Amino acid sequence: MGATELTPDERKSILVLHDAGLKLSAISEATHRSIGVCHKVIKMRDTPSKPSRRGKPKKVTERDKRSIIRAMSEAGSSAKSVKHSLNMNVSVRTVQRLCHDVPWLKFKKVRAGPELLPRHQMARKKWGDDHEGKTNAEWAAVLFSDEKKWNLDGPDGLQRRWIDTRRPDPVVVRRHSGGGSAMVWGGFSGTQKTRLKFFDCSINSVEYIATLQEYLQPSFDPESQIFQHDNAPAHTSRATKDWLSDNNITVMKWP
Repeated sequence: MGATELTPDERKSILVLHDAGLKLSAISEATHRSIGVCHKVIKMRDTPSKPSRRGKPKKVTERDKRSIIRAMSEAGSSAKSVKHSLNMNVSVRTVQRLCHDVPWLKFKKVRAGPELLPRHQMARKKWGDDHEGKTNAEWAAVLFSDEKKWNLDGPDGLQRRWIDTRRPDPVVVRRHSGGGSAMVWGGFSGTQKTRLKFFDCSINSVEYIATLQEYLQPSFDPESQIFQHDNAPAHTSRATKDWLSDNNITVMKWP
C-alpha cells in the first residue's frame, strides 16, 4: 500500500522545522516522512499550484461567448434560435446562463403592435398636442371603440425575448386582423358602454356598418358625443364614412 497523502498540518510542520535549521534527516525522523518527501515540500514552498484539470473541458470558448452575446444583442431573439443560428454544440440552458451573466441583456416581454414609421410617430405626437387641453367633460363625451381578437393558435402579444437594454425597445410587428381567431367589438365613454358584438368572420364594411346600426346608434347622441375608432380598413372605407356622415356622427380623427 502506498504512502498516504500529506496533510496540510504535516506540510506546515516540515516547513517550520526547516526554518528552524534542522537537517532533512532530522525533519524526516520527526515527521515520519521520507527525506525525498520532505525535500519536495521545501522545494515547492513558493511554487504556485497548478489549476485542477478535473471535470469535463468547457464546451464554450471565450470566442463562442462573444459570438452568442453579440447575436443575442443584435437579434433580440431566444436562446434556442441563437444556438441553432450559430450551430454550436451547446445546450439552450448554457446559452441562457451566459445571457444572465451579461448586465445589459434582459429577458423581457416584447411589445406587440403595428410598425411605427417616422410619419406615424409624428402623427401621434400631433394628435396628443391637439388634444392636450381637453377637459374631463370633453373626454367623457368621446365614445371609444375597438375590436379585440383572440388567436386560436396563441395570443399576439406574449412573446418574450432577450433584449439589449442599451437599444430602443423592439416591437413585434403583427397584422391588424387575421384568420383562425375569434373577435368582438365594443365601445365605452365616460358615462356609458355598449353591448359586445361577437363576430363569426373577419369584419368588412357591411358587417361593421350593421354593428354600428345595432350596437352604437340606439344609445349614441350625435349632438353631444364624438365617436372614436381606429384606421382599420372596415372603419375607413367609403361606405362606412358615408354611413357615419349620413347619420350625423362626428368621428374623432385618429393618427
